[in-house]
Amino acid sequence: MTTKLIALFASVVFTLAAAAQDVPVPPAPEPAEDKQAIAFAENMPYLPQCGAETEQERQTCHQEAVMNHMRKTVQYPAIAQENEVEGTVFVSYTIDEQGRVLDVKIARGVHPALDAEAKRAVEALPQHVPGMQRGKPVKVKLNIPVRFILG
Repeated sequence: MTTKLIALFASVVFTLAAAAQDVPVPPAPEPAEDKQAIAFAENMPYLPQCGAETEQERQTCHQEAVMNHMRKTVQYPAIAQENEVEGTVFVSYTIDEQGRVLDVKIARGVHPALDAEAKRAVEALPQHVPGMQRGKPVKVKLNIPVRFILG
Protein backbone atom coordinates (compact mmCIF):
# COMPACT_ATOMS: atom_id res chain seq x y z
CA MET A 1 0.00 0.00 0.00
CA THR A 2 2.81 2.39 0.90
CA THR A 3 4.61 1.80 -2.38
CA LYS A 4 1.39 2.49 -4.31
CA LEU A 5 0.96 5.85 -2.47
CA ILE A 6 4.59 6.78 -3.09
CA ALA A 7 4.24 5.92 -6.78
CA LEU A 8 1.00 7.90 -7.04
CA PHE A 9 2.57 10.90 -5.27
CA ALA A 10 5.66 10.75 -7.49
CA SER A 11 3.55 10.63 -10.68
CA VAL A 12 1.46 13.64 -9.53
CA VAL A 13 4.60 15.63 -8.69
CA PHE A 14 6.24 14.79 -12.03
CA THR A 15 3.03 15.59 -13.92
CA LEU A 16 2.74 18.99 -12.20
CA ALA A 17 6.41 19.74 -12.80
CA ALA A 18 6.11 18.87 -16.48
CA ALA A 19 2.97 20.94 -16.87
CA ALA A 20 4.62 23.90 -15.18
CA GLN A 21 7.48 23.79 -17.68
CA ASP A 22 5.05 23.99 -20.62
CA VAL A 23 3.16 27.03 -19.32
CA PRO A 24 4.88 30.38 -19.82
CA VAL A 25 4.99 32.55 -16.73
CA PRO A 26 3.20 35.85 -17.31
CA PRO A 27 5.05 39.03 -16.35
CA ALA A 28 4.24 40.54 -12.98
CA PRO A 29 1.47 43.11 -13.27
CA GLU A 30 2.29 46.76 -12.85
CA PRO A 31 1.48 47.87 -9.33
CA ALA A 32 -1.82 49.72 -9.34
CA GLU A 33 -1.81 53.25 -7.99
CA ASP A 34 -3.20 53.27 -4.51
CA LYS A 35 -6.26 55.48 -4.56
CA GLN A 36 -6.96 55.07 -0.85
CA ALA A 37 -6.90 58.20 1.24
CA ILE A 38 -3.94 58.41 3.60
CA ALA A 39 -3.95 59.87 7.10
CA PHE A 40 -0.66 61.77 6.83
CA ALA A 41 1.18 63.15 3.81
CA GLU A 42 4.61 64.73 3.50
CA ASN A 43 2.74 67.97 2.77
CA MET A 44 -0.76 68.00 4.21
CA PRO A 45 -3.64 69.75 2.38
CA TYR A 46 -4.17 73.41 3.20
CA LEU A 47 -6.29 76.35 2.17
CA PRO A 48 -4.78 78.58 -0.55
CA GLN A 49 -4.43 81.64 1.71
CA CYS A 50 -2.07 79.58 3.90
CA GLY A 51 0.93 79.38 1.56
CA ALA A 52 3.51 79.88 4.33
CA GLU A 53 7.09 78.70 3.91
CA THR A 54 7.14 75.84 6.41
CA GLU A 55 4.74 72.93 6.79
CA GLN A 56 4.13 73.86 10.43
CA GLU A 57 3.22 77.46 9.54
CA ARG A 58 0.91 76.24 6.76
CA GLN A 59 -0.86 73.83 9.09
CA THR A 60 -1.28 76.44 11.83
CA CYS A 61 -2.76 78.87 9.30
CA HIS A 62 -4.94 76.10 7.86
CA GLN A 63 -6.37 75.18 11.27
CA GLU A 64 -7.17 78.83 12.03
CA ALA A 65 -8.78 79.32 8.60
CA VAL A 66 -10.93 76.19 8.99
CA MET A 67 -11.99 77.30 12.49
CA ASN A 68 -12.95 80.74 11.12
CA HIS A 69 -14.93 79.11 8.30
CA MET A 70 -16.77 76.89 10.78
CA ARG A 71 -17.57 79.83 13.10
CA LYS A 72 -19.07 81.76 10.16
CA THR A 73 -20.87 78.80 8.58
CA VAL A 74 -22.29 76.72 11.43
CA GLN A 75 -25.74 77.71 12.61
CA TYR A 76 -27.15 76.09 15.74
CA PRO A 77 -30.29 74.22 14.63
CA ALA A 78 -33.45 75.61 16.27
CA ILE A 79 -34.75 72.15 17.20
CA ALA A 80 -31.51 71.41 19.05
CA GLN A 81 -31.67 74.76 20.85
CA GLU A 82 -35.29 74.18 21.89
CA ASN A 83 -34.37 70.77 23.28
CA GLU A 84 -31.13 72.07 24.84
CA VAL A 85 -29.01 69.55 22.92
CA GLU A 86 -25.25 70.12 23.17
CA GLY A 87 -22.23 68.06 22.22
CA THR A 88 -19.38 67.50 19.82
CA VAL A 89 -19.94 66.00 16.37
CA PHE A 90 -16.88 64.35 14.86
CA VAL A 91 -16.78 64.64 11.07
CA SER A 92 -14.39 62.81 8.76
CA TYR A 93 -13.74 63.94 5.20
CA THR A 94 -11.27 63.53 2.37
CA ILE A 95 -9.35 66.14 0.40
CA ASP A 96 -8.79 64.57 -3.03
CA GLU A 97 -5.92 65.03 -5.50
CA GLN A 98 -7.59 68.17 -6.90
CA GLY A 99 -8.16 69.70 -3.45
CA ARG A 100 -11.92 69.04 -3.34
CA VAL A 101 -13.73 68.15 -0.12
CA LEU A 102 -15.29 64.70 -0.59
CA ASP A 103 -16.66 61.76 1.34
CA VAL A 104 -17.95 63.80 4.30
CA LYS A 105 -19.25 61.45 7.00
CA ILE A 106 -20.28 61.68 10.61
CA ALA A 107 -17.75 59.65 12.57
CA ARG A 108 -19.57 60.20 15.86
CA GLY A 109 -22.82 62.07 16.08
CA VAL A 110 -24.82 63.73 18.84
CA HIS A 111 -28.28 64.50 17.42
CA PRO A 112 -29.57 64.30 13.83
CA ALA A 113 -29.96 68.09 13.56
CA LEU A 114 -26.46 68.79 14.90
CA ASP A 115 -24.96 66.03 12.75
CA ALA A 116 -26.58 67.42 9.60
CA GLU A 117 -25.39 70.96 10.35
CA ALA A 118 -21.82 69.84 11.05
CA LYS A 119 -21.78 67.84 7.80
CA ARG A 120 -23.19 70.79 5.83
CA ALA A 121 -20.54 73.15 7.21
CA VAL A 122 -17.68 70.78 6.35
CA GLU A 123 -19.07 70.22 2.84
CA ALA A 124 -19.00 74.00 2.41
CA LEU A 125 -15.23 74.21 3.02
CA PRO A 126 -13.49 75.91 0.08
CA GLN A 127 -11.15 74.22 -2.37
CA HIS A 128 -7.80 73.20 -0.82
CA VAL A 129 -4.29 72.86 -2.11
CA PRO A 130 -4.02 69.04 -2.17
CA GLY A 131 -1.72 67.00 0.02
CA MET A 132 1.53 65.85 -1.59
CA GLN A 133 3.43 62.59 -1.19
CA ARG A 134 6.70 62.04 -3.07
CA GLY A 135 5.93 65.05 -5.24
CA LYS A 136 2.49 63.80 -6.32
CA PRO A 137 -0.95 64.93 -5.13
CA VAL A 138 -2.72 62.37 -2.94
CA LYS A 139 -6.04 61.91 -1.18
CA VAL A 140 -5.81 62.72 2.51
CA LYS A 141 -8.41 61.79 5.12
CA LEU A 142 -9.02 64.42 7.80
CA ASN A 143 -11.20 64.70 10.89
CA ILE A 144 -12.70 67.71 12.60
CA PRO A 145 -14.65 68.07 15.83
CA VAL A 146 -17.60 70.46 15.62
CA ARG A 147 -18.64 71.57 19.10
CA PHE A 148 -22.17 72.78 19.76
CA ILE A 149 -22.53 74.66 23.05
CA LEU A 150 -25.55 76.68 24.15
CA GLY A 151 -24.50 80.02 25.57
